[in-house]
Amino acid sequence: MKIGIDIDDTITDTKDIMIEYIENYTDFKVEEMHDLPASFWETFGERIYQRVNFKPGVKESFAFLRSIGCEIIIITAREYRTNYDIVKLTEDMFKRNEINYDKIIYHSIPKGPDAQKENIDLFIDDLEYNLESVGSYGIDCIKIVNDYNNDNKYRQFNNWNDLTKYIELWGREKNGW
Repeated sequence: MKIGIDIDDTITDTKDIMIEYIENYTDFKVEEMHDLPASFWETFGERIYQRVNFKPGVKESFAFLRSIGCEIIIITAREYRTNYDIVKLTEDMFKRNEINYDKIIYHSIPKGPDAQKENIDLFIDDLEYNLESVGSYGIDCIKIVNDYNNDNKYRQFNNWNDLTKYIELWGREKNGW
């Protein structure tokens, strides 16, 4: 089974660090955090991404899912055309935390076509419009909920331990594990 997973605010705490930069260094509002201009990312992106942490349970979840034969494809909107090396920052973050995956797809906007191309069976993200894009290809979707995004039509989880248990059960039912 192939699982597509977003990075920012799905497996990391990016929003918490972004808010600090928005509140202390810009005139933007926190509500605008998903529509920040390129200039914000050019100025603060490297510092933000260097400080990002994985959410609790992600490392164990990835290890377990890969041990039962799941392929993990990271599908992120992270932009590779910046004044810093987002690919290196991202891959170093995974290496430093000893979190293994099978592939990363960068600058995936919208995410649906990439998920379809990779034959994703299950997709996990924190943003409804990404889930809508992927779901329009008939791919099952799960939403990671945070304090800012907890109303939606998708099955939702707020922690990786419960999500991993669900994926295991889902895989057994859907794929006969």
